[in-house]
Amino acid sequence: MKPFVASIIVILQIYLVNLSEKDYIRKKNKWLAKIKAWVDENDPSAVLIPFSGVFELKVKSVGVDGFLSIEQQAIHVGVGALGVVFLKASTL
Repeated sequence: MKPFVASIIVILQIYLVNLSEKDYIRKKNKWLAKIKAWVDENDPSAVLIPFSGVFELKVKSVGVDGFLSIEQQAIHVGVGALGVVFLKASTL
C-alpha cells in the first residue's frame, strides 16, 4: 500500500511599504491609507507592513535592543501564516 501524501499550498502576499523616516516615526503618510484600502480590496488575505529603510539603517548602526527589522517582521508574518511553532531547546 502506498503512503498517502498531501500537499498544502499556502500563498501569502506581504506588501512592504517604504516610508520616509519622518512618516514612519509619526506613523502617518498621505498614501498609506489609500494603499491599505487597495490591498484590502484586491488581496484581502495579504499583510501590509510599513517600514523605513533609512530609519532601520540608523537603528541598526546604533544597536537598539528589541527592534524588529523589516526582515524579522516579514519572517514572523510568514511563519505565523504557516502555523509553524518554534520551541527553544530549553523548553523541550
